[in-house]
Amino acid sequence: MVRAESTVNLSDLSDLDAQKIWVDEVLAEHRASQVQIEQLGLLKLSTGLKGLMWLLRLYVIFMVVVVIVNVFQQTH
Repeated sequence: MVRAESTVNLSDLSDLDAQKIWVDEVLAEHRASQVQIEQLGLLKLSTGLKGLMWLLRLYVIFMVVVVIVNVFQQTH
């Protein structure tokens, strides 16, 4: 992560003021990054990737059922 160079001599300020300035600088970087990300937009998922995601969802549901059945069998 790249930090912005401070334009204020932080040693001349109280700790609280220095922290506020640092937080403002970091948030300014975050806002600039957020604007760049929003300008990129979303890409459409390919058919293969959509299929893979559905297979993974089904696998997770299947494994949850397996775990529930296993826990039930072990407790009874």
